[in-house]
Amino acid sequence: MKAPFTPNSAIEKALVILAFLPLVTVIYPATVAAAYPAQNVSEEKALVFEISSKPKTETPVIQTQTLLSYAELEDHYKRTRVPSKNELLAPKVRAYLESKGSPLAVYSEQIIQQPQWQRALAISYVESNFGKRCADNNCSGIGVKPGHKSWRKYSTKLDWFADMSRLLEKPIYKQKYVNCNTMKGVYVVPGSATWVNGCNKASNDLLAITAKAESEHNALSDASRNSMNAAAISVEIVK
Repeated sequence: MKAPFTPNSAIEKALVILAFLPLVTVIYPATVAAAYPAQNVSEEKALVFEISSKPKTETPVIQTQTLLSYAELEDHYKRTRVPSKNELLAPKVRAYLESKGSPLAVYSEQIIQQPQWQRALAISYVESNFGKRCADNNCSGIGVKPGHKSWRKYSTKLDWFADMSRLLEKPIYKQKYVNCNTMKGVYVVPGSATWVNGCNKASNDLLAITAKAESEHNALSDASRNSMNAAAISVEIVK
C-alpha cells in the first residue's frame, strides 16, 4: 500500500496548486470571476435600462381651445354689436318725416314702439299732413271735429299718437277694418278716393322703410355671427 502524498517543500506545494487551478475554474466559474474583479470599471459607463409603461403609439388627443379670453370676447362683441331693428328704423322714420316737414319727426323713436304705427301715421297724413295742422294736438280727427262732444284733446302730439295706436288695436280696426281701403266710411265718413289713396301711399312708404330696416338688421346679424364663430373658436389636434 502506497503512503499518501504529502508535499513537504514549498516547491512541491506550488506544483500542487498549479495542477488543481484549471479544475476549480471549470467547476466554480462564479467564484473565480468574483476572485478576479473586472479592470477599469470606474472608467466605463454603467448601462441603465428603463421600462416605460407608455405605449409606443398613442391615439391623438383632440382639445378645444378658445383663442380669445372672456374679456377679449366681450370687447369684440361690443365692437361688432348689431343694432336692434328699432335702432336702425328710428333714424329712417325721422328722416322721412323731416323730408315732409312734419313736427312728429322728433318723436320717431317713441312712435315706432307703438302698435300699428305705420297706419296711424298714414292716417295723420291725410288728416293733418303728418301733424302740421292739428287742433288740440289731435292730428287724426279722433272725435269727429273740434267742439264735438266726442272730440279729444291732448297735451302733446305724442299723447295723441299713443291714443291713436290704442284705437287701432281695438278689434273693429285690428280684425275687420284692417287697412285704409276698408276704413273708408267707417273711420272717415263718408270718405273719399283721395283720402284712401293718400293713406295707402303713406302706409306703403312706411312699410317699405320698416322692411329695409329689418333686412339690414338680418344682414348685420348674420355677418356678426359668422365673425364671432371664426374669431373665437379653434380646434387643435395634439399629437
